[in-house]
Amino acid sequence: MAEPLRSSIQQTSQELASTLQRRDAFRDVFQTSHPEAALCAVAPVSAWAGRYGERGALKEFVRALVQEQAPKSITAVHVLEKVIFHFGLNPSTSAERRQIRLSVRSALRSLRDMDNVVESLFEEATGSRRGVWRWKAQLSLSDLAALVHGGAHDSQAERIFGEVDAE
Repeated sequence: MAEPLRSSIQQTSQELASTLQRRDAFRDVFQTSHPEAALCAVAPVSAWAGRYGERGALKEFVRALVQEQAPKSITAVHVLEKVIFHFGLNPSTSAERRQIRLSVRSALRSLRDMDNVVESLFEEATGSRRGVWRWKAQLSLSDLAALVHGGAHDSQAERIFGEVDAE
């Protein structure tokens, strides 16, 4: 058991040494070509900064978009098109388009898995569960009672399910 651990530590140490060597080489080249620039002035990169505005802006836009479509569903392709238009994105390479698609998919999955406000649906035409999303109805107990008893014509349940025949 000690040998695999020793081997792993040795490999990690070699990778660290290689990474530090590359960093030092970069610093040397940078300082040689730009002696007036200070390396400490280079700010760390935040992956989300600027792409979709503030942190969480993409997820909130997707949330509002899916909720706006309720009770109808919306395809991930339509969400993607709206995101590209809304945030003024201009993907020129397939890698950029893929990155946007992955970001939208992550936002939708987060809304489904973490926030529990959207659901993925079964698409009749293709038999696939991917790519079709719908806002989950958030019904109150009074809305459910109105649905069952046929009262309160302006309940959220009626807006979601339409008219219901009371038995």
